[in-house]
Amino acid sequence: MGLPKEIDPPPRVVEVSWKINAVSKEVQRKAGDIACMPGEFGFLPEERVQEIAAKIDHLPITVEQALSLRSALNQEKSVYSHSRLMRRANELSRRYNAGESVLALSKRFDAPQ
Repeated sequence: MGLPKEIDPPPRVVEVSWKINAVSKEVQRKAGDIACMPGEFGFLPEERVQEIAAKIDHLPITVEQALSLRSALNQEKSVYSHSRLMRRANELSRRYNAGESVLALSKRFDAPQ
């Protein structure tokens, strides 16, 4: 296994450069508030993406950057909210047994579905 002695075509060095567009913490906070809605995890419908794009239009951040930020914030939120959810397990169980749907509970407790 491993690499063969001769590779066809032979490897070559490709120089790549692109403009770096760093986003300040202040802009990240503002865009995060727009892109991350409580209880909203996973893929977004195109209408919601367009809504985010319209709301961040005045900020120096691209839609792709805002969606990437949203993904990172949701991942962080799901990791750090686990212990909070476990502490409220009895309340979650009681509400679910009383007929509240998983989606409604997800929105209420701001947790992934």
